[in-house]
Amino acid sequence: MYILGNADCLAGCQEHQLWRRLIQSMTEVGCLGPRLALVCPRHRDATPAPRREVTDANEGFPTSLDFCDRLCDAFMDCGQHKCQKLCRSPRHSHKNCEVMVDFLYNGCSHPGQRKCNEDPADLLCQARVSVSCPKCQQSDTKPCHQPMSDYSCPQPCPKRLSCGHACPEKCGDPCPANPAKDCRTCLEAERLRKEALKRQDEEMQNLARREAKDEYERIKPDKEEEMSLIKLDPGSSEFFDIQDRVTKYVQMTHGWFPKVRSVERLRNVKLRMRFLSYRQNTAKDATRVELKFHGTSADGVKGITKEGFHLPQNPGMFGAGIYFASDASKSAQELYTKGSRTLLLCEVLLGRSLRVTEATNSKYNWKSLRQENYDSIFAPRDTKNSGGVLFDEFVVFNPDQAYPKYIIKYESVSGEAALNEISKLSMGQTQPKTGNTVVKIPASVVATKPETSPE
Repeated sequence: MYILGNADCLAGCQEHQLWRRLIQSMTEVGCLGPRLALVCPRHRDATPAPRREVTDANEGFPTSLDFCDRLCDAFMDCGQHKCQKLCRSPRHSHKNCEVMVDFLYNGCSHPGQRKCNEDPADLLCQARVSVSCPKCQQSDTKPCHQPMSDYSCPQPCPKRLSCGHACPEKCGDPCPANPAKDCRTCLEAERLRKEALKRQDEEMQNLARREAKDEYERIKPDKEEEMSLIKLDPGSSEFFDIQDRVTKYVQMTHGWFPKVRSVERLRNVKLRMRFLSYRQNTAKDATRVELKFHGTSADGVKGITKEGFHLPQNPGMFGAGIYFASDASKSAQELYTKGSRTLLLCEVLLGRSLRVTEATNSKYNWKSLRQENYDSIFAPRDTKNSGGVLFDEFVVFNPDQAYPKYIIKYESVSGEAALNEISKLSMGQTQPKTGNTVVKIPASVVATKPETSPE
């Protein structure tokens, strides 16, 4: 027991003589003084005992044992381990013992370690145990606590995709839903194929442009040379090639049966240089140059072979461009030739063609077509029902994309004689079909006869 107060005041109290006798007794045994000695109640028996003396009432009475620097050493709630914190540590609790102890996991009895305060039932055994994958039968290990239903085999999947390549996923993962898009081997092969095609295309483009440049430089010294026409020998292979192209590219529905009378090859250095310059410097695709027919009047033949093509003032079905055809019979229609009985077989730089199946009218011109990365328009055959054409047509919008290489003079063959000859030739053979049929008419059935206007 501690009594706090003023000893002189209490000893002089006349009403209570007991204070005088008590103070005298305390003085005799040394229990009276100006200091208050505080001892840690947990370590009062320690030598020396942690203590603190209070001499000034203004210091206040201590509310904690912050002066005790000994280990707590009290038993934790587990009753097995002593507290290893300092006695003066704040928020001192003995509930959570964190001493590591050995134990056996529930269910598997694998040995392990846990904190003393942890419940063994809440802990998962991480020991690796051997398993055999039910899918691929390969051996593996997994954590002891993991059920087989949650096990995912990390080995390569043993299955084959529809493309024949091994599945790229792990055995425990789902196979690709779309093998054509997800097969890494196929994707890599496709990437390499595209790269090879790209390199090949670049090489072909460079080759075509070099060829155009070489020819341009070769004929450049002759640029002031006058235009000339070289008549082909009717017995030459070049003549036969042109004749075959005319007579084999005939559609029965046009009712036109020709005989080639003469073929002239144009030499116009200025026009040729313009064509080669365009191919070398401007074309999106410099590799695709094809021979196509163009039908025009006698005045048109003279103007085109001398000055080159000109864009029309009025747009056609696919715009204000220059129109070409694969079929001689299409270009030879009276609508185009106006009685000239002449066809131009032209080198046309078609390049990259935009395929259209209906009339585009004035939608496209040279600039708008190039903005879409195309050189020409292609209207394929048998699209008339959708607003297109019955037979192929090609359209370019720059006069320098075409060079009139050959001037072909022809005469018409009697339709009756032609059909009779066709019947004779087809005896014992499959009768030729009408419509999109290509027929070559032999010279034996030729008869000079005025042309009739096509339907």
